[in-house]
Amino acid sequence: MGYKKKSYFGISKKAKPRFEKLGGVGWLYDCHHRYHDGASLGEIAKDFNVTATYITDRFLDYQLTTKKQSRTIGADDQEKVLRLFDSGNTVKEIADSLGLIYKSCLAFIYKTGRDTSTGVTKVNCRGVDLDFFRRYSSESSAYFTGLLVADGNVAESGRVSLSLKSSDSPILEVFSKELKLPRHEVTTYSVVDKRTGAISSVSSVQFSIERLTTDLLSLGLMPRKSTKETCPDVYKQNRHFWRGLVDGDGHISDPEKSRPLVSLCGSLEICNSFKEFCSLFIDVTTTVRKTGDSGLHLIDINGEKALKIMAVLYQDCEFYLDRKLRRSLGYLVDYWASVNDTDNPRLYDWLYTRGFKPNLEGEDSGKWEM
Repeated sequence: MGYKKKSYFGISKKAKPRFEKLGGVGWLYDCHHRYHDGASLGEIAKDFNVTATYITDRFLDYQLTTKKQSRTIGADDQEKVLRLFDSGNTVKEIADSLGLIYKSCLAFIYKTGRDTSTGVTKVNCRGVDLDFFRRYSSESSAYFTGLLVADGNVAESGRVSLSLKSSDSPILEVFSKELKLPRHEVTTYSVVDKRTGAISSVSSVQFSIERLTTDLLSLGLMPRKSTKETCPDVYKQNRHFWRGLVDGDGHISDPEKSRPLVSLCGSLEICNSFKEFCSLFIDVTTTVRKTGDSGLHLIDINGEKALKIMAVLYQDCEFYLDRKLRRSLGYLVDYWASVNDTDNPRLYDWLYTRGFKPNLEGEDSGKWEM
């Protein structure tokens, strides 16, 4: 700035009344912080009806630097900035911790292609479980990966969303809690079917955290994934992953209306992988068939074989869509009774926690009912 540093510290008696009226030392340090964040002396002075020279003199009185920080991010700091940002820190937190200008940090991060928008992105992401999709043996990770393969989406920007009809929103709340997404509430909105004009209510969870997005991409989730879905090798024999897929893109028949049926709709590779998984438990004779001209395929499993697959998918599980679990249990309570599996104490407890109780009277005695 060209000013010589003063030999004393503090303000003169003559200048003190006006200085105290403006807010004293606290006010001065606020001005100095704004100055180093990129605001000009003229902008700051105008806010308090003083001259830029007055503010400069006060900086010198308290031996505060009057040289702005560099507007460029040095090579040594660039790696630190990106590491902190990818770990969930906000741009302001990064700038403050490294002593950099906020706008310079924001511009640098933006130029790297990262999403710097607010809302459901980098704001308040500290504490998120960044290793969630790397714990392949975890039921929650396997289940929600399957559900994302079925009903999730990764945008070109890297934003991940999981959308279901509003009646299934409780599982989205569970997903948000499992990921430890702070203040990432489930949002609900209406969508219009372009073909029929029907209006439906949809709930969604969205986030844009590079570490999580990268992990999902490595597991096969991709932008515009319809008809291209694949089953990650690590989950090919994981029942929790397949339950997530069936909950999202599958069908469980209504026990009050038809015989047992489990079906899954998806890419040819997904349907073939599901057939291979089912063949671990039953003799699969059904074939995977194409549905229309959409490029999607379908596999159906009927009768007692379907009961066995329902038991594999839904027995003793913690994460599920409530409506599909209840349909499965509508068949399985009788099936388990026929093979005496309800003598298993663990199974008793599991059925009780899901609202089933044994009928001890009448001709239906021995059956489990809601």
